[in-house]
Amino acid sequence: MIGGEETVEVAAPVEACYALAADIERAPGWQGGRHRNTVLERDAEGRPSRVRTSVDISVKEVGLELVLEYDEPHRISWTRVEGDLKELTGSWRFDALGPDRTRATYATHADPGRILGRLVRGPVAARVHEILVLSPPQGLKRRLEGG
Repeated sequence: MIGGEETVEVAAPVEACYALAADIERAPGWQGGRHRNTVLERDAEGRPSRVRTSVDISVKEVGLELVLEYDEPHRISWTRVEGDLKELTGSWRFDALGPDRTRATYATHADPGRILGRLVRGPVAARVHEILVLSPPQGLKRRLEGG
């Protein structure tokens, strides 16, 4: 298994954190790493509900289709339905710490499968962890705090 959880405190309201994270099409611009998101389906509220994503994890570009679920403004979660990884789940969780302060927690857990798992070792594993776990919450904080 690869992945983990990262929490940051953001000087922004919970609604602003949620809105930025829920803008799936623009997320690659602030999340860090090299990836693309293409919306395949939208729910009744117009939010992306099925997305094709590709992430360059240094040793390979990984392609996935994800199904997303929303609990506005506190949670966004996703699950792999197709793609290069055997399994993938992830989520954003937003907890208001005050009117203009939010705890944002990003979690992702993946089973790369046997073949890709052999490639994700040593220094490559540290880089993959940075791309998949650390970059998104740091990017969210930077974007909302103007840093």
